[in-house]
Amino acid sequence: YFDLPLKLTFQGKTSKSTELRASFSSISPLLLLFLRKLRRISVYDAVAQKELRLLKWQDSANPNCVHLHAFTDSSQLTTKWLLVKRVLHFDPPIKRRKIDVSTTGVSLAFYLPTGENDNEQPDKQYVYAYLPTRKFG
Repeated sequence: YFDLPLKLTFQGKTSKSTELRASFSSISPLLLLFLRKLRRISVYDAVAQKELRLLKWQDSANPNCVHLHAFTDSSQLTTKWLLVKRVLHFDPPIKRRKIDVSTTGVSLAFYLPTGENDNEQPDKQYVYAYLPTRKFG
């Protein structure tokens, strides 16, 4: 649980606080797909004493399928995603900042139409990848 109070400079300034509320309201539930340990994001307005936005991760019976829920005071949206995760091994290990890296993980998420069956597979899709062509950093 994190509590991030507004700075005093924002409190009482209607235009700034409205802008900030709009920014928090636009947080996408997709944020939860790749932040592995984060299962819930709640934005609460202590001045108005109401929850502005709630994003929630829900596991399903299929370990590769996840449901994402987004709630506001006026709406609710639920989406279903197929998560595919793979661990890649390097032999020999790659040197990164004086540390030998021997594995990395790749995660892909595919939108699934909302239905009763969590075991359905998405249609074949093209995969696009950005591959670095030179060293950086």
